[in-house]
Amino acid sequence: MIKQGLATLLATGAFLYVGGKTLAQQTTPIQNTSGQSNQTQTTPISSNTKQFLNKTAQDSAYELASAELALQRAQSPQVAQVALHIFNDHAQFQRALLELARQHNMSVPVDLSKQDRSRLENLSHTQTRYSLRSGIHSRAS
Repeated sequence: MIKQGLATLLATGAFLYVGGKTLAQQTTPIQNTSGQSNQTQTTPISSNTKQFLNKTAQDSAYELASAELALQRAQSPQVAQVALHIFNDHAQFQRALLELARQHNMSVPVDLSKQDRSRLENLSHTQTRYSLRSGIHSRAS
C-alpha cells in the first residue's frame, strides 16, 4: 500500500509539475482600456483534466487520512517516521492541488468520500479484529 501510495504521489506530482507549467503557459493577460494588463485569464481546462484533478484530490484526501491513522497507531519509530513523511508530502501536495484548482476557478473535494470513510473505518479496526481472531485481545477490554 505504501509503494502504491508513493507511486501515486510521484505520478501526480509529475503531472502537476508538468501540467501546472502547461496550464501556467496558457494564461492570457486581460488588457484594460489603458492598455495595461490588470488580470490574468486562464484557458479553460478540459473535462478529462477536471475529472483527473477531482480523482487525485479524493485519493490524496484518503492517503492523508490513512497516513494520519498510521501515525496515531505506529508502534515503531520507523513506521511513525514513514507515516509522518507521507502525511507531510500529501499535505503539501493537497495545498498545491487546491491552489491549482483555485487558479482555474475550480473546486476539488477535500473530504473523504463515503467509500473512503468506510475503508478508513475498516483500517482503524484492523488491529482489534486481528487481536480478537488470534486470541490476543483480553476479555476485560
